[in-house]
Amino acid sequence: MAFKRSEEIRGMDLPSLIDVVFLLLIFFLVTMQFSVEASSAKRRGAKPPDIQLPRARGAEDVPSDDVLSTLLFQIQYAVKNDSSSPRVVYVLEPSGQNPITRNEALQNAKRDSMFAIFPRDFLQLKENQFKRLPACRLISDAIFNYKEEHFHRPSLDNTVEIRAEKDVEFKIINFIMQECSAYKDTIPRVIFRTLAQVKD
Repeated sequence: MAFKRSEEIRGMDLPSLIDVVFLLLIFFLVTMQFSVEASSAKRRGAKPPDIQLPRARGAEDVPSDDVLSTLLFQIQYAVKNDSSSPRVVYVLEPSGQNPITRNEALQNAKRDSMFAIFPRDFLQLKENQFKRLPACRLISDAIFNYKEEHFHRPSLDNTVEIRAEKDVEFKIINFIMQECSAYKDTIPRVIFRTLAQVKD
């Protein structure tokens, strides 16, 4: 016995159609109102409202004369604005009692030879060779000494900062972060910023 298939042609439900039409009506009324206000403001010669959006903290330029508050590794080109020149790491430390700016700390690091140059081929070095470089030993010793003097117990305030040229090799950044993470909760934060400009 053959069964007949009965197919009903269903129309759209009226309540859902009314909802869709109502939402479209609201949308067009709201957008039309904004465009009418903008065009009437142009005719009157009024300027559009100046909306001040908040800036992202990560992209904020840090003033060059900011006060140094923690251990800072500044990584820059050996020759200013020459990305083909070797990378130099400077160890900047705050002064004991008197506030010191980053530029003053940079001058102190140059005077006290608290800097080292990465060789041009450091990316080709094996991991153990890279860690034996004078620049890496300088970083390791600086983190250890600063931790011994200032970070006596775990705290969220214990921070190490890195400032580097925007195209610095990640291998250097990663090494500093690994050295800090070796002390676990004693150094829980590493702040990284790109250098806006470097003064000699």
